[in-house]
Amino acid sequence: MVPSKAVRSFLPWLLLAALACAHTPRKADPALLRTTVDQFHERLHWNDFHAASGALVPERRERFLKARSARRDDKDLTVTECEVVNVDAREGKALITTRMRWIRLPSASEQSDEVVSEWVDYDGTWLLARQTPGPFEELAEEYTRPADAGTGG
Repeated sequence: MVPSKAVRSFLPWLLLAALACAHTPRKADPALLRTTVDQFHERLHWNDFHAASGALVPERRERFLKARSARRDDKDLTVTECEVVNVDAREGKALITTRMRWIRLPSASEQSDEVVSEWVDYDGTWLLARQTPGPFEELAEEYTRPADAGTGG
């Protein structure tokens, strides 16, 4: 069966549209930002640092996990509260201010701080790039995405 002239003339436009969509970088859904942040906080609360590291930009995951191991945070750190107090989301980036409380042994004193977390659109997914202050010092340094780390965000 030979396609009609109308169908044949439409096919190049359809192919062009499909190629354009395939090369358009995905954008992180702003509606998923709060859910992603809450899941990260929940994982910290339960000391599930391996799962929590999945919410970090890939360049920070290994260092985060090594720091947790070196500090024995699976036994010595308890995150007692994470309450989001402000969300400032812009194109491809969000600053989340959280009231965070934690105890790190051998201290018996609860520490409290307003922690600012920088979340970035990383190939269509919200990932944590930076956090300061707070119990995770290795996340405090400025983040610049490597040039060879994908195409989105």
